[in-house]
Amino acid sequence: MAERFQYNLTRDETVAKAKEIAKEYARDGMTLTLRQLYYQFVGRGLELNDDKVYNRLGATLTDARYDGRFPINHLEDRGRDTGSGDWTTNDDDVDDALDNSADAIKSCPYWYIRRSRWWGQEKIVSVWVEKEALAGVFEQPCTDLGVSLFPCKGYPSVSALTAWLKSATQAREAFHHEFGWAPDPIILYFGDHDPDGFEIPRAALRGLYRLQKLDGHDFDIDMQRLALNLNQILKYKPPPFPAKKTSSRYASYKKEHGIDDAWELDALEPRVLRQLIRDRVTAHFDQATHARNQAHIRDLRRDLRDRIQDPNWLAQVLTGA
Repeated sequence: MAERFQYNLTRDETVAKAKEIAKEYARDGMTLTLRQLYYQFVGRGLELNDDKVYNRLGATLTDARYDGRFPINHLEDRGRDTGSGDWTTNDDDVDDALDNSADAIKSCPYWYIRRSRWWGQEKIVSVWVEKEALAGVFEQPCTDLGVSLFPCKGYPSVSALTAWLKSATQAREAFHHEFGWAPDPIILYFGDHDPDGFEIPRAALRGLYRLQKLDGHDFDIDMQRLALNLNQILKYKPPPFPAKKTSSRYASYKKEHGIDDAWELDALEPRVLRQLIRDRVTAHFDQATHARNQAHIRDLRRDLRDRIQDPNWLAQVLTGA
């Protein structure tokens, strides 16, 4: 008789259900991590919320991926960088070079003359997520909306905070040079509902202000926690796990929230997370300002294209005269 897991799933049934869930999300352009897939099993009543179940699911799918029963690209691991290099070669071909040159001329006005989608907006927005493993869910909406994405990887390092602060400071200075005023940054934070999940953004904000003083800057940073919050837990009912009582922040967590349980951000539906980003980011975005920027850019692109089409200019460039 086939070995069965909790809730009467065989290994083959587990693989089949995992493929079904992964394909469902692939249709929305998302690749799940193993942790997210596991929470789909738990949330759909297919498995218990237990570390042993998670480990067993991982082992089952590892075997299934090696033997071809589960597609390799149905899961991603955002926490590891293989550092792969470029092992390709290019053959010299005049026709290809001409085609590439033609494409470059056509696209030049679009890649050369551009502005940030947030140019001239009253605020600059950045999305932070506690875990790099969830970056795959966040990347698409952040790219579409033109906002930066910062995976904290737990407590962010001083170097990471410095790099983020430098970027925000440069944006403010560019605004001030153009408009005479500088927008303050808003950080939309996503983290676990556990002792560290609440302390990470607070510690990061303290670090950012300390770094500001070192550089002689003084501007407000608005840290807004978008998830995971208690109202979302009550609404979506993700599976809980016991908060770590050994954590030095456990006592303050229990005092603040009056609960012993904790919840992982991974357990919230990826579609819900993406919609939270879209809704909150859009609330800070002024369409009229964006429309004015786009009209100005179109004028500049037409001017550039007219100049590129000047035969005398082209002859000068190609001959090196």
